[in-house]
Amino acid sequence: MAISQVGKYGPSKALNRTLSALDESCKQAIAYHLKERYDIDPLSEPTLAQIEDAIYDMFGEGAEILLARLHTELRHGTAE
Repeated sequence: MAISQVGKYGPSKALNRTLSALDESCKQAIAYHLKERYDIDPLSEPTLAQIEDAIYDMFGEGAEILLARLHTELRHGTAE
């Protein structure tokens, strides 16, 4: 079973919950770049692969921090 099918949230909800852990201005900046550079609207239904590719492209190896939280959200519905 794919990771996006395990928890109670899909990739879109998990992305929004992950970004909510950030300062509001950081969250808005990341959401803006996801939309403008990668045509990913966090309110739509992007695939996990689309999200991961965009986050890696934006942050390089630093993406692991956000993606670890995203994967926790997908598995358990909470990264807290």
